[in-house]
Order: sequence, then structure tokens, then C-alpha cells
Amino acid sequence: MVGKRGFLRVAEAVLGVIIVIGFLIFIIKSNKNNSEEFGSEGKIILDEIAKNDSLREIVLNGTAKPELEEFVKERINNPALNFSLMICELDSACAINASYPANTEFYAAERAVSTNLRSVEFNPKKLKIFIWRIL
Repeated sequence: MVGKRGFLRVAEAVLGVIIVIGFLIFIIKSNKNNSEEFGSEGKIILDEIAKNDSLREIVLNGTAKPELEEFVKERINNPALNFSLMICELDSACAINASYPANTEFYAAERAVSTNLRSVEFNPKKLKIFIWRIL
């Protein structure tokens, strides 16, 4: 009887450690998935803008930024996310000019937007999106 009691305590300790490790792995994976979803929206939105002829023309003209912002607002379905769009030359570095609190998580994506084959002028632009959320 004495040997069985020791075995049960060891088995109970091992089972407890397995449960704790399983719980930690579950928590880590769920946080990782949220970060991936947070960042993947930016690339998808930029791809949609680049494929849409009228939005691509807006980017190349650089004039009607409110229309682009409205398009992005419709695509981002998380009210906790804020964003900023920048249109700049292809060889320049686009820096964010929006204000944000210190405890934020950022994601930035960029996409080169060029003219279509029917256009005579070739003047590509860089469209950059900054998405952030307050932690």
C-alpha cells in the first residue's frame, strides 16, 4: 500500500504540470493569432486598393485622400483599430504623422501602386498604411 500512495502523488504532480503547460500553450497561441489578424488586414486592404482602377487613380493623383480613408474604414471591422494612410514617392520613406499614446501596438504595410497599360505616363507611388491599437 505504501508504494501505491507514492506513485499516485507522482502521477498527480505530472498531471498537474501537463495541465499548466497546456494552459500556457493555449494562451500563447491565442495571443499570437490576434497579432496575425491585426497585421493581415493592412496587406489585404492595400491589395484591394491597388486592384481597383478608380482607387488606384486616386492614389496616383494623390488628391482625394478622404475617399481612400472611407474605403479603409469600411474594410476595418474592429472599432479598436486606428489607421493612417500615406501617399508618397516610390523612393521616399513615408513616416507616420499621426499622434498616438505610448502604449500602442503598431503595424505598417506598404504597396507600390502603378499605372495600368493604357496610361501614357508612368509615375508610380507608394501607398503606406499604419494601423495601431491601444493596449
